[in-house]
Amino acid sequence: MSFLLDRNPHRVTVTPMRVVQDSMGSTLTPGDPVSLEVFIQPVTTEEMSDLGIQSKTSCRIIGRDGWPEGVSAKVHIDKGPYEGRTFDQEGEPRWFTMSPRIHHYDVIITSRGTEVP
Repeated sequence: MSFLLDRNPHRVTVTPMRVVQDSMGSTLTPGDPVSLEVFIQPVTTEEMSDLGIQSKTSCRIIGRDGWPEGVSAKVHIDKGPYEGRTFDQEGEPRWFTMSPRIHHYDVIITSRGTEVP
């Protein structure tokens, strides 16, 4: 059986940020990085406005499995559009699970600022 997202052309390394309780309260510390094959699509300005994001580069990542839990992850693009740049995850991933054939997630990522090559 063939699945919708069996051949993904892009690759990212996702570093989840974990909440750790310490004597000062809580801090975010990096977890173990995960390398994933995904699709990366730029988000249009209309979509950015609807999502409340302004003046930064945003993309949608679409994949099948493996996205780490949590809402604060660093996403480094290893292969694909914006290759070599690091983005921040915006909120929780949306999971689409109605059918095994089209089971997937999508995540919005936003650049950490303007990068000039």
